[in-house]
Amino acid sequence: MFITFEGIDGSGKSTQLDLFAKQFSPEQVIITREPYYDTPLGKALEPIIKYGKLDQESELLLFYALRREHLIAKDIPNVLYNSDTLVLCDRYTDSTIAYASDVCLIGEIVEDLNKKFAYDIKPHLTFVLDIDPKAAQERLLSRGKVNDKFDLADLETMKKRRQAFLKLAGERHIIIDASKSIDEVQLAIQNGFEKYKQRMLELSSD
Repeated sequence: MFITFEGIDGSGKSTQLDLFAKQFSPEQVIITREPYYDTPLGKALEPIIKYGKLDQESELLLFYALRREHLIAKDIPNVLYNSDTLVLCDRYTDSTIAYASDVCLIGEIVEDLNKKFAYDIKPHLTFVLDIDPKAAQERLLSRGKVNDKFDLADLETMKKRRQAFLKLAGERHIIIDASKSIDEVQLAIQNGFEKYKQRMLELSSD
């Protein structure tokens, strides 16, 4: 099963993913994140992705080179298709789309790239941690987590990204109010996961 955690920077998705993972043994779960820089290609592309000025199509192709390397390095296609291991990923295709300047155009291209270069792997379940962009900015600044061009986005850009995440939300998405306390947010995620499992159980028994 493939679960992704999405949201704008400062939404707390990384913290919540790590908390969610604690209920599983190391043998039951793989924790990973995108962009994935822990390959030779990733190390070479990291400064370009974080600080380079690229048009959106060039940047998208670099992200997909990283994504393919990520999936291969973590053996994720084999894990998902041949085991019961849970894969938890901090960001995936929704972020690729939401962070693009032309969401509609990139959304169409991502679908095609995913089929051709990412084994057509799609999340079974996605938690979208939703928060007011101003509050997210304040969190980032208070933690000193303003490290690259994505963290340095202005308020209007963050608002557009938030709206993009919300517009992408469909059947596999659960939107979580990330303005609440860490414990309250985690409880909402746990409850959402249990409801998802119950729904899948009911569908399988039909």
